Amino acid sequence: MLLSIPSSSLVLLQLACAGLGAAVALPSKRAVVPPVADHDKARQVKEAFAISWNGYYKHAFPHDTFHPVTNGYEDDRAAWGVTVVDALSTAIVMNSLDIVQPMLDHIAKIDFTTTAASNYGVSLFETNIRYLGGLLSGEFVCTSRQINTPMKEKNKRYGEDGYDLLTGPYKKLGATTQQVDTLLKQAQSLADSLSIAFDTPSGIPDGTVFLNPTRKHSNSAQNNIAEVGTLVLEWTRLSDLTGNETYAKLIEKAQNYLLHPTGSPEAWPGLVGTFVSTKNGSFLDSSGGWGGGDDSFYEYLIKMYVYDPEAYGEYKDRWVKAVDSTIDHLLSHPTSRKDLTFLSGYNGKKTHPSSGH
Repeated sequence: MLLSIPSSSLVLLQLACAGLGAAVALPSKRAVVPPVADHDKARQVKEAFAISWNGYYKHAFPHDTFHPVTNGYEDDRAAWGVTVVDALSTAIVMNSLDIVQPMLDHIAKIDFTTTAASNYGVSLFETNIRYLGGLLSGEFVCTSRQINTPMKEKNKRYGEDGYDLLTGPYKKLGATTQQVDTLLKQAQSLADSLSIAFDTPSGIPDGTVFLNPTRKHSNSAQNNIAEVGTLVLEWTRLSDLTGNETYAKLIEKAQNYLLHPTGSPEAWPGLVGTFVSTKNGSFLDSSGGWGGGDDSFYEYLIKMYVYDPEAYGEYKDRWVKAVDSTIDHLLSHPTSRKDLTFLSGYNGKKTHPSSGH
């Protein structure tokens, strides 16, 4: 697929596409060199992954995070076993039978309707990208599941794509139909729990939810564009897989506030502020950049266009505006290294030479 995007935007587009998980043909003055398999390097990468997993499994499973120096662990992501879910698709692609099976067994046992600790604040953003994204990517590479109606009729673009790994080339990994179906059921259970975050006056989600002893959100007056704008791919994908439009409708309502900003003005076309009101969806500032709190909102704009160019053309248009304004106003170079380029932050039309990530 060749994206119809101005050449001035390709610098940042190439950076974003590195994490898309989709093949994208980009115009280039240089000849495109096809990838060459390096089996020795692949073996080393797989061995490194296995070493890390084995350490975690021996000392920390099924807790969230492993501390390798002390062989300790921490439950810093709701104690559901974030390492397991986050690494599932990697283990599948690496054809690691001995790793995939305990992962699937654990995932089936997770209770996403509650947390072990009372009054534990669950991060909507972190839980979405690590748990929900992990479950859906695992389901995606496990099956060539057809999209259910009515979403399939409405969104014919999705077709029957899918990698069918565990039921085809990776059938020897031994995943049963029940195990594969469980991934999607657990994704639904998690999204249902998290959906309370959208119960705000505007539909802009609260960044923190609580599931124990009661299901509620933190009643925060604001959220940042990264946390609001980094949900749309997973929640749309969940609707497309299940045929339940509820998930997509929740996030589309929130996303529209970011696509059509009101309140504090854009610093430049496409470059919005960082914080939005959960009361009315308006922007509360004109400060931002490409660092934490902002970055993945812009990243997901181009991801959604790649997901479906026909349905998400407006997302691409917003991306192009943001990138062109970034190139025009935010590029900076260290005085001692003019060959290096960094992206400045901004407060209104005043820039400051600081950059994250």
